[in-house]
Amino acid sequence: MGRLDKQKYGGGSWYSISAKDSGPVDMFIYDEIGGWGISAEAFVKDLRAHKGKDINLRLHTPGGDVFGGQIIYNALRDHTGKVTTSIDGIVASMGSIIALAGNPVRMAENAMFVIHNPFGKIEGDAKEMRKRAAALDTIKGSMAGVYIEKSGKDLETISAWMDDETWFTAKQAKAAGFCDEIGDEIKMAAFFDLSMYKHAPESLATAYVPPKPQNERELEHILLDAGFSRSEARAVVVRGYKGIGQCDADAAAKVAAYEIINLLRA
Repeated sequence: MGRLDKQKYGGGSWYSISAKDSGPVDMFIYDEIGGWGISAEAFVKDLRAHKGKDINLRLHTPGGDVFGGQIIYNALRDHTGKVTTSIDGIVASMGSIIALAGNPVRMAENAMFVIHNPFGKIEGDAKEMRKRAAALDTIKGSMAGVYIEKSGKDLETISAWMDDETWFTAKQAKAAGFCDEIGDEIKMAAFFDLSMYKHAPESLATAYVPPKPQNERELEHILLDAGFSRSEARAVVVRGYKGIGQCDADAAAKVAAYEIINLLRA
């Protein structure tokens, strides 16, 4: 076995979707929204291909493009099947908006739900900056409306949480009305640049980092230890993200596999 080729696991496949003959369709978003991450257009196209089917959407994302996130949120809300969202790690910014498209919304015991004011880079004269500031206020209002609808909290409370960049644990998110159910802890590393956030917990800087395999044999053994069958582990070695989506391994095992492949892609 030779050394792993990290390009093999990049491949432009930034999320996974797995549909079986019966039962819900499993979808995973473990990346940024927009930019080099997940394309809203591609996600919506795949979602529409499963019109009427129940969806289980698993999330671990720092957010990203506001408009891309809004497109995904609206598509999930308009979906004719039942949509369940499960927060496996961090959902921040537009990631937290997407999470609230589910009914119910579930969180792993150690997951984080993050809301804050929208922000962006601004260049130009005073007139241009005032125009952009007004646009950010409009976007904040739209996001706040989603948080209010789910939580039942008033605008003043939601706005204050956004102003303060508030990080909710699963228990806090449930108490605030953002989460309906809390599940077991899932071992999850951040793998995101959180330097843009002012109040990211220090614990994320020392989050669990899975071992980085140096060849295919090592990768296969790590996946077996994580709970994959031998055939499933081999599918991941060969197909990367797409192989994970087609496996029947439990959520914790799939999370571990995604994290390992993220390491290889880095």
